[in-house]
Amino acid sequence: MEYPQAKETPLRRGAQAAVTLKAGIVGGGKACFDLLQYLMEGRLSHLRLEILGVADPNPKAPGYLLAKELGIFVTHDFKELYNLPGLNLLIELTGSMAIREQMIRTKPLEVSSIDHRGARLIWDLVQMELEKQKIQHEAEQKITKERDWVQKILDSIPDQLMVLTPQYEIVGANKRFLDATGLDRDAVLFKKCYEIPHPSSKVCFMREKDCPLKKVLETKDKYTTIHTYVNTDGKTAYEEIIATPIFDDNGEIVQVIEEKRDVTDRIFLAKELQEMELKLSQFLEAAHDIICIKDLEGRYIYINPTALSLMGMTKDQVIGKTDMEIFPPSLAKNIRQHDLKVINEKKTISFKEHMKLDNEIRYFHTVRFPILDYKGDMVSFAIISRDMTEEIKLQEEITKARDYLENILKNSTDIIITTDLNGNIVTFNTAGERILGYTNEEIKGKPALILWKEPKERQAVLQAVMEHGSITNYKTVLVSKQGEEVEVSLAISQLKDSKGNVIGTVGISRDITEENRLRKRLLEQERLATIGQTVAGITHCMKNIINGLKGGAYLVDTGIKRGDSKLLEEGWDGVKKSIDWIGRLSLDMLSYCRESATGLVPVEIRGFVMDIVQMLKPSAQDSGIELSYELGLSGIFSLDVDGLKRVLLNLVSNALDACRGKNYPAEENPKVTLRVTDEGDKILFTVMDNGIGMDEEVKEKVFKRFFTTKGNKGTGLGLCVSHKVIQEMGGEITFESEKGVGTSFRIAVPKIPVESTQEDISSQRKQCPFS
Repeated sequence: MEYPQAKETPLRRGAQAAVTLKAGIVGGGKACFDLLQYLMEGRLSHLRLEILGVADPNPKAPGYLLAKELGIFVTHDFKELYNLPGLNLLIELTGSMAIREQMIRTKPLEVSSIDHRGARLIWDLVQMELEKQKIQHEAEQKITKERDWVQKILDSIPDQLMVLTPQYEIVGANKRFLDATGLDRDAVLFKKCYEIPHPSSKVCFMREKDCPLKKVLETKDKYTTIHTYVNTDGKTAYEEIIATPIFDDNGEIVQVIEEKRDVTDRIFLAKELQEMELKLSQFLEAAHDIICIKDLEGRYIYINPTALSLMGMTKDQVIGKTDMEIFPPSLAKNIRQHDLKVINEKKTISFKEHMKLDNEIRYFHTVRFPILDYKGDMVSFAIISRDMTEEIKLQEEITKARDYLENILKNSTDIIITTDLNGNIVTFNTAGERILGYTNEEIKGKPALILWKEPKERQAVLQAVMEHGSITNYKTVLVSKQGEEVEVSLAISQLKDSKGNVIGTVGISRDITEENRLRKRLLEQERLATIGQTVAGITHCMKNIINGLKGGAYLVDTGIKRGDSKLLEEGWDGVKKSIDWIGRLSLDMLSYCRESATGLVPVEIRGFVMDIVQMLKPSAQDSGIELSYELGLSGIFSLDVDGLKRVLLNLVSNALDACRGKNYPAEENPKVTLRVTDEGDKILFTVMDNGIGMDEEVKEKVFKRFFTTKGNKGTGLGLCVSHKVIQEMGGEITFESEKGVGTSFRIAVPKIPVESTQEDISSQRKQCPFS
């Protein structure tokens, strides 16, 4: 906008207005100083006044000094001014009538004069003119300043602004708008708004449809709309357009201010906020904890379904109510005290509360925290409460169970030890302290290996536990703190957490040292008693053997006397059979009566079984019997080789004899099989045949001493000895048999694995006589 400029108005008129006044000033006081100052600043340039000299008798007068500083002629005698070239005006500013009269009488005729009265009048007129100029200049400066200030304000607004006329012309625009369009102010002003290209609308589509200016002109009211467009990055963007009318005194719209602002972030944030509010609402509604919000008066603003369900009420029965209107007075008073504590302290506070609901005391862990407005003032508070009743009951049960377990650990007569995954002792009970001599404090955290007589044996046991989960009735030897050996029967299994993850082992060891000592004594007593019983039992057998020897000897003597080689050979054969019978009877007697001296050695199962089969295979083949083996287990295990071999050879030999005594139909062949299978903590050896089988009478006597179905080919002690040997190994022997179908003997012995590499297995096969 253009503003009118101030115009200078000369004091003189006519032809004299163009004549330059060359004046001398009489009197160099304050008035002279001000006049020179104005002339020097150019404020009296329109008077066309030039000062040629200043006269004053006082050399320190301010006007005199300023004139001297400006290079103007100065004198103490005003009459010397008359001689100045071009002088045409004298101005008397002394105020002295005497000087005035003297100046008038003595001045040249061509020189005009103005005394101090006339000078005062002119001075007042000049002052008025100067004041007018000053006021006009100040007004112009103010208008300019206000205009610049308004433009700065508009330019500082982050939104795009343009001022439109009802005719769609742009009469104003801020810097933000110009930057958005890429145009300068001159290229925008007085153009139609729809002619200006804009990044958000290359062609203005709002002139006919949803045009903000058109809407304002129609409604004479403020109009706001959201414009959706695709920005230069190809993404959807949003801008808000606000059109505000400006009215004249008659209420007519003269201009419209249109404001554009990018609200893309706001729109997306609003959507995110809406989604968050939805999720929060879903969380609050689905939460298993009690959640509610109260105002500072204690009235419920929000309450979730969990709380309503626990209270047995509907939302309408709670919202807007206080606890005094819902709960019994004593309970409501207690709740309000907790509420007031949060209100007064304005901080999060936790409480442990309990209340009686449905005739049951329920316990809650409650957190109350203030809700603040944007100023930081507390406007409400929230309550989140968790029903801890079941947890507290569970904790009580856990405490009881822990006390029960600790009581078991404390009072158990068996050693109970738990270890972590590294094999270090975690739990060591009272029985362990008593039997092994260590205190809980000194053994806890130490490796369990230090308690074993053979540490490598523990590694083998742990390997078996890892494979099968547990082993039971495992006989081993522990060593006490004092170095004494303690024989135990061990049950050990994996220790798991609630998720099924293995966290260690738990072992229960029963001290069987005294039990083994008593068992050995009992066995010794039984063995001594058996000797007497056996002597009495074999009397008949020995008579038969002696008679056999006598008969054989008689035939030998007769054959010698007669020179009959056939008779001699027949007699000698009878003698040899009797001698063989005596040998077998003696060995079985020794095996049955002597104390067991079992020794466990590492044995590779496959080689062990193959050796037994190979030893008896020639005899089987001579009789046309198929002898085979089946392996369901491999590896190296600790076994009583001698005892187990004797028992298996006896059982396989019996099976071959059972097959020899049966007449087979054409479609069936005699068959004996030695099978080995894995039965967890046991190894199962099964000897099966399809021989003659046994009837009920034979099955009842099968393990009795001196019972045999082989006549003089058997001693009647084979199975009895086998039963004894297997028992001493800590194993078990059983059988099933059906007359005419076959028999199956099963031997189960403890499985004691030995950790070995493939090289170890090969070495064991070379060293073991049964490999």
